[in-house]
Formats: sequence, C-alpha cells, structure tokens
Amino acid sequence: MSRSRNRPKHALYGVTAGANSFVSSLASGVGGLARKPLEGAEREGAWGLFKGIGKGVVGLATKPAIGVFDLASSETYLKTVSLLLKLTSRRRHRGDSEYHDRI
Repeated sequence: MSRSRNRPKHALYGVTAGANSFVSSLASGVGGLARKPLEGAEREGAWGLFKGIGKGVVGLATKPAIGVFDLASSETYLKTVSLLLKLTSRRRHRGDSEYHDRI
C-alpha cells in the first residue's frame, strides 16, 4: 500500500522502518493482552472475559511474530543482507584461490 511509495533510500532507513514495525506489533500484542479480556467482559460477561484472555494470549504470540516477518521482508533489509552475503562469499573465494596459488 503506502510502502511502495515510501521506499527507503538508505539501508539504515529500511532497518529503522522494519524495527519500528516490529516494536509497534509487539506493543499491539501486549496491549491486546489487557484490552481483549476487558472488551470480551463488556460484551459477554464472564464467558467473554475468558474468550478475551484467549484472544489476548494468541495476539501476544502472533503479533510479534508478524513483526519479525515484516522486519525480515523489508526490501532494503533484504538487499542489505544479500549484499553482505555476496561480500562474504567473495572473500571466501578469493581466499581459496590465493591458498591454491601458493601450493
């Protein structure tokens, strides 16, 4: 949606945006742990309270996981990781060839 328009121009911005997304999803999960039982109790009484506790616990587990995936799927983050992997693989190949040249 708005992510395609607001593509970061620097790797630090991309990682920061992903970290902000992770922190907001973590806060949403923690907030839901308190909010969902109250909403359920207001709507359905004691049974709604227990349903809300269940929804809050599920949200506490899933929302941070979604934030991690969002961080990892950040376009700039992926480019940075792939660049680092390319650099390390080049170093290994150069080191191997230098080693074989000496033998």
